[in-house]
Formats: sequence, C-alpha cells, structure tokens
Amino acid sequence: LAATGVIIVAIGDDEHHRLRMLMDQELGAQNFIADVVWQGGRRSNTKYLSTGADYMLIYASDEEAMRSVGVRWVDRKRGVDEALKVVERVWSESGQDHLEATRRFRTWLRGQKSQLSDGVARYNSIDESGRAYFAGDLRNPGVRPNLQYDLIHPATGVAVRRHPNGWAYSRDTMDRLIEEGRILFGADHSTTAYYKRFLDEQTSETPSSVFEQDRRAATAHLKSVLGDSRFPNPKDHTVLMRWIGIVAGRDATVLDFFAGSGSTVEAVMRLNDQDGGTRQCIAVTNNELAAADTRRLVREGLSDGDPEWESLGVYEHVTRPRIETVTTGRRQDGSIFDTDGLAQNVEFVQLTYLDPLAVELDAA
Repeated sequence: LAATGVIIVAIGDDEHHRLRMLMDQELGAQNFIADVVWQGGRRSNTKYLSTGADYMLIYASDEEAMRSVGVRWVDRKRGVDEALKVVERVWSESGQDHLEATRRFRTWLRGQKSQLSDGVARYNSIDESGRAYFAGDLRNPGVRPNLQYDLIHPATGVAVRRHPNGWAYSRDTMDRLIEEGRILFGADHSTTAYYKRFLDEQTSETPSSVFEQDRRAATAHLKSVLGDSRFPNPKDHTVLMRWIGIVAGRDATVLDFFAGSGSTVEAVMRLNDQDGGTRQCIAVTNNELAAADTRRLVREGLSDGDPEWESLGVYEHVTRPRIETVTTGRRQDGSIFDTDGLAQNVEFVQLTYLDPLAVELDAA
C-alpha cells in the first residue's frame, strides 16, 4: 500500500472478531478507519435474530499520512440525482408556479422516502427560481455575544426572534445573504429567520458506516453477464464501485488478491467509464474448482491439469468470461450482453510456481 493507501476487507460476523484482531496486529490499531455494516437482506430461519448483515473493515496504511495531506471522503447523496430531475420536471409541469411545484414535489418525496437519504428528503420546497431548498438553522452553535444583533423583518420593520447564542453569520455576511435571497423570513417578526439551503449545492455528504442494499441483485447481474448461474454469492459490483469511488482517487491502482467472480474488475472498469477515470485494477485468482465439480470429476477419473478439469475452474469458467463479456459486450457463445461493451484495456497474465533452485541455476 502507498502511504495514503486503504484496504477494505469484507467479512461475515462469524470471523469478524478474529479479522479485526489480525488487522490491528498487521496494520496497527491506530490505522483503523471504520467498521462498515452492509445490511443485504433478512434471514427468517434463525431462532433469535434475522441476521443479514456483512461487514467491511476499513484500515489505512498510514492514517497520519492521510490526515497530513487533507484526505476527506465524500459520497454522492442517495437519490439526489433523481430528485433533481423531478424538481426540473415539476417546475416545468407547474408552469413555473413555485407553490404548485412544491406540492407536486412533496407528493413525489412521500413515495420515495425509503430510496432517499435524509440529506435529500429534507429539501422539500421549491422557490421562485425553481430550485429545491430547505430552511436551515441560523443560530450559532456556541454563545457569541458579537453575533447577537437585531435582524429586522422586511414587512413589519421589527426585529425577528433571535436565539440566545446569536446568529451564525456576521452582520456584513447576513446583509449579503439577504440581498442574495438566501434568508427566509416568516409571515411576521414573531418567528425567527432561516437560511435557504439549495439541494443542487449540497449533493455530497460524509459516508455513513451503515447502508442497505439487497445482496441478491449481484447474483442476478452475474447471471445476466454469463448467461447462466455458475457462481454463488458474488460481490456486488455497484457496492464496490461506490466504496472504491469514496476511498480512492480517479487514478488509483486497485488490487483484489482474491478475485473470485471478478466483481472488482467490473467495478473499476465501470467507474472509469462513468467518470473518465484512469484507475487500474490488478485481480489475482487461482483456477480452483467448486467442491461439487471436484467430486464429480474425480469420480470420472479426471484430475488437476486435464482440459475438462481446468475448464470448470473459477478463472476459466467465471472470472475471465465475465471480464471478457463486460469489456467486449459479447458472451463466450457469441450472444450479445451489451452492444457497446466498455472501452477498457485488459491483459490476462498467467503466473506459475517455479523451483527456486532451477531459477538460481538459470535453468528456469
């Protein structure tokens, strides 16, 4: 890992405690960043609790180095892009009537709350310019005597109600915000004033350590890529896209040293395609067979190295076909998965074990 590098390890709760101790030992407890909980579904066949959570332990290579260069992680607010599209639509459909647009937007919000982060759902009003906003607090978090001035209501000419701590902004800044239309006043001076926060200016937030996403979608996606079911419980490439995008830059090198079905490779390729990034991904896997396939082939008298054996290994049967299909848009049988594919470069390299003595003698 680079000094500002990050490692994310996915684990179930059966081995979670051991992994945490191992990571503390190897990387140092001071480099622990977070224990992210992924609620991926519910299980009803348990006696006590419906346990459907997995975990992602996140460690820095050197958290102090990250802090010294000002690393800050941000995440796109869940549902913000869809919400902004709806704001545009209702503004147009309402004939640019902000009251009618607000009514329509709130109707949409009520039906979408489970799909939106709190940082989106609270923006439930549309102003005269057609922008979604919410009325933010104008009080200062601490007691500031120098910020306890009168704020005059524009209609009544009387000072509005003020919090004992004082205002959040200086007099000059407050006057500028009033001129820009960013300060909201009530019907009269009996209420306080608020700051108008616009959704299109607040599209990102600090990532939460808990998130929900149905784990079954990853299995369905892999089946659509390969054309059949041949790998159980793959990692969700959209989850990987999100977290790689959060913790790594657009030119990062991403290493997955237990590649499995190749979800990480697809995640990096799709991220690059999405934002024009130049991330590189190194994925390492063996060609191990599933236990059921191993038993069947042994009964048939086959063994490691035979063509039939190798063709069913995870690399030949799942990882490589997936990467090729996502890149080219065509499956191994010639059927079309995606007419365009992804404009990404892929190189397959085979590694092998050599006898150290033979290498030393220049014979290998």
